[in-house]
Amino acid sequence: MENTELNKIGSEKLSGSEKLSVIKDPFNVKCIKRVYVEFSENMFDKGWSASGEVKFQNGNSQGAQKFKGKSFDDVVRDIKIFIENL
Repeated sequence: MENTELNKIGSEKLSGSEKLSVIKDPFNVKCIKRVYVEFSENMFDKGWSASGEVKFQNGNSQGAQKFKGKSFDDVVRDIKIFIENL
């Protein structure tokens, strides 16, 4: 392939409605692969913290949404709201 052909390929733009067929949106409720919540003691201030994550995969496309909160219940509530609104 000549250099001019490569430049042409690199300069092509996709319009807003076009998507590359190899990129699949992973942020879909059917693509959830893992949900976890952790509630652990902090080493330094002896308080507790909660965090969580929702992991997605659609083909080779992957994504994650992370959550932090003051309590276990806060993180679980935020994750539930997030999933219900996908």
